[in-house]
Amino acid sequence: MKSLVKNPLADLFKDDSFFSGLLHKDNVPAINIKQTENAYEMDIVAPGIKKEGFKLEVDNGLLTVAGQAESSTENDTGKYYRKEYSFESFSRQFILPEGLDTDKIAASYADGVLKVTLPRQAEEKTDKKKTVAIV
Repeated sequence: MKSLVKNPLADLFKDDSFFSGLLHKDNVPAINIKQTENAYEMDIVAPGIKKEGFKLEVDNGLLTVAGQAESSTENDTGKYYRKEYSFESFSRQFILPEGLDTDKIAASYADGVLKVTLPRQAEEKTDKKKTVAIV
């Protein structure tokens, strides 16, 4: 039986915008990482950031990917009813696996996706015959 008295908290949990700030406290873009035969490839979805706004650094086996969006200087005349995206800054770090050729890391940006290629070093063949001394 339906209650005649309205519960004021019932609608609170129906409105997803109430908790949206708590659920998305970190502003990080979605990232896909795949392994190919010769490299790892990262696709970072970051629309609204210009190519010049990205910074990639490798230091002691740690890859830092950062993006800085330009703040909008336009004056909005209307009031947002709902705002689900914004152009903000982000920074993410990844521990790199061993065996990467960090001197050949490459990146490109097109259609809102930053593509980072992390080439693996060529493995040395171990087919040579070798005698191991026992000490």
